[in-house]
Amino acid sequence: MEENKQAAGAGEEQQRVPAWKRKWVASRMAFESILFERELLTEKKEKNYKGIIFFSLIFAFELVLLWLYFLRNGSAMSMEDVQKLKITAAYFSSFTSGGFWDLLKNTGVSSINFDMPLYYVSFLPVLKYVTTDYSWALFLVNSFYLLAFLLAVYLLISRKRNFESALLGTAFAASLPFVIDLARHFSPQLATLAFVSLAYLCFIRSEEFEEPKWIFPMAVSISLGLLNDMLFVVYILPILPWLNYAFAGIYRANIVKGLLPGLILCVPFYLRIVMKATFLYFLNGPEFFKTQGFNLFWYLGPAADAVQLIFFALGAGAMLWMYYSLFMPYDKRKIVTKWFLTPYLVFWLIPFKSPEYIYPALVPFAVAMAIMTPHLIRRYMLGGVLLLSLLNQAGFLPEKSVKIKNRDISVIGLEKLPLKAEKLDEIMTLLKENVSGERQVISVFGESRYINTDTLGLLAGDYGLSGVRFVKYPEEFILFADVVIVKGADNLGRLSPFFHGFFKEKVSFNEKDISVFKREIPGSYLPGPAASFSLKAGSIAGVSFSNAVINARDFDEKRGVYKRADVSVSYAGLGEIDASGIELVFEDLCLINFENSPAVCGFSKVTVNAMMLTDYSLSRFIEKKFKSLKNVEVELDRGLSVSGLLRDKDFETRVEIKTGGGEIFFSVKKLEYRGWSPPKWLYNFMNFRVKESEMTIPVEVKQLRFRKSVLEVYPGGTRNPDNFDEEMDFPGKGSNGVSRGGARNSSRLKAGMKAVLRPNPGLNAPGEDPDEGSK
Repeated sequence: MEENKQAAGAGEEQQRVPAWKRKWVASRMAFESILFERELLTEKKEKNYKGIIFFSLIFAFELVLLWLYFLRNGSAMSMEDVQKLKITAAYFSSFTSGGFWDLLKNTGVSSINFDMPLYYVSFLPVLKYVTTDYSWALFLVNSFYLLAFLLAVYLLISRKRNFESALLGTAFAASLPFVIDLARHFSPQLATLAFVSLAYLCFIRSEEFEEPKWIFPMAVSISLGLLNDMLFVVYILPILPWLNYAFAGIYRANIVKGLLPGLILCVPFYLRIVMKATFLYFLNGPEFFKTQGFNLFWYLGPAADAVQLIFFALGAGAMLWMYYSLFMPYDKRKIVTKWFLTPYLVFWLIPFKSPEYIYPALVPFAVAMAIMTPHLIRRYMLGGVLLLSLLNQAGFLPEKSVKIKNRDISVIGLEKLPLKAEKLDEIMTLLKENVSGERQVISVFGESRYINTDTLGLLAGDYGLSGVRFVKYPEEFILFADVVIVKGADNLGRLSPFFHGFFKEKVSFNEKDISVFKREIPGSYLPGPAASFSLKAGSIAGVSFSNAVINARDFDEKRGVYKRADVSVSYAGLGEIDASGIELVFEDLCLINFENSPAVCGFSKVTVNAMMLTDYSLSRFIEKKFKSLKNVEVELDRGLSVSGLLRDKDFETRVEIKTGGGEIFFSVKKLEYRGWSPPKWLYNFMNFRVKESEMTIPVEVKQLRFRKSVLEVYPGGTRNPDNFDEEMDFPGKGSNGVSRGGARNSSRLKAGMKAVLRPNPGLNAPGEDPDEGSK
């Protein structure tokens, strides 16, 4: 009786649905049944091995295309790749030397990042036991993660569909342009793709934890993902409620065994990220986040560009169809949809944005595409996807894009082979022909992803230029180099008018987009066993100075340089910074006779033996540098103490500064804002260092000592406690470690030239009174 009432109620409810809607649903059901009725005939468990065999062939096909890219491109890496390569090298060095804890605590100022370690640690066994070539190590590591990612996609789809659907999903995922791009570069995000896909595979295969054998692998995948990506938890948010449910049940032990070790290893790295982000936020304020606002559609453009417009349209359409399908609906469609929507909405709310954040959320496009492609066209679709992948990766398709909402969205084509497209081979060959000797400097003015000092410096060894130094000089120092590569035709107009008097163009490419210039000094070298000059006042690349005395000696006739030059300057000023009592030692100082007066044409290194900076000078500099910090007070007492109002709230920090071993160390010892400060043990993660050899000009800073109002650089061994309230010695750790491969940095000495390293004319003869020199 009760059942009859329920049936009657359902019938009445159906009668209330408009007739047009009932016809629409019936038509959709009939249409989908025609398309997918073949799926009903497929055995639920296929006993043959066709699927895994064809999967292996597809992976081998993609692997060959990837191998050909590395083979043709050689050691050419983008600027971002070289930065990640340096991180990998630091991990490798720390593990082989036993200094892993030192690596965890210290960070190079020029390479502050928030990457987790797992992807970089993956290179260690490859570099130690397989190959020391970073390009081929990159190929092997990325191939492993690509295999894990594609296998996860294949197994996920084959759970409820036949192997042909799984093969289409695999091919679709492997052919996505952003997957290809990640596989070609140093990409922790590629490992994130693998671990996210494996976590969802295990969750879906567990049938909401009814199949317990998948729980432990899922926990391990999540653990590894957390070790690889600080934002990994965002991608698995739809799984977390179920994980909590399982943890409260009988499967707690499986979850703990898989998840706990990774969580323990993650703790110091996440603490380091939090502390560095906090410190950088204090320094840079809201600009640290580089927010793009809370535009809900911000990630649509990057998503469409990442997968290209054709794949995006197909994938998004398949996602919608899968979610609302009526005939044989995919039972896990809700979790797959959440896999895409949840990260999208969370990253929309996060103020700092990056297109790479959305990549792992685009994998459901491949799943939906495979599930919703009818059997009738599945094989043709599979062949078309593989053919498009071949044409894209082989470079046969031109790069085409359309502009939508002021953003270029890729339609077809991938990045051309950098070694050829950016003329890297021609540039390096030209440098080899025009650079003689090892003590040479090559600078890049204006840069791109591949035309930059990092990329060219990495390629140098392949062209026999390993002894040449590549430096990114600012505009004021561009005339220091022996060879200058100008990237961008518009940057030619930014060069000093005197640039072409010192440099002659050797070649240009792509309608002046890339130009190579070689220095030709307009004058003769000034020889002699020794040279002495005095100068009343002048300017060096924007640094004004007065009462300078130069004493050069040990002339090397073969190289045309003085091996040593001692320079004393009573005062120098750069903006808000005032320094006094300066004593410098230049190595390989080059002097020429230019316009009937001696002029400096280069040096390889400078050592700061003595210099004094006042607290007032530093406070003016800090207040101008950091706009959000007001009423700055500086105290130089056993370090640099800075206090003031940060965004109208009390702020104070103390930084200890040390020198030695060719490096300058900065250790944050106190950080207080609005009366709050982190626990003292967390300061272990707030250590930074600057390698003197990586500075624009190799500079060695001798020992430091502080008192409440003065910071002094001194050569060591000259302690004078009577003159200082507080004194600190930081002995070096051995040899200074500064690279001595720098070239003779050339610069035209011209009065009034702001961008040239030269004092005003008026060099006096030895023994002449400096006051008699002209200004």
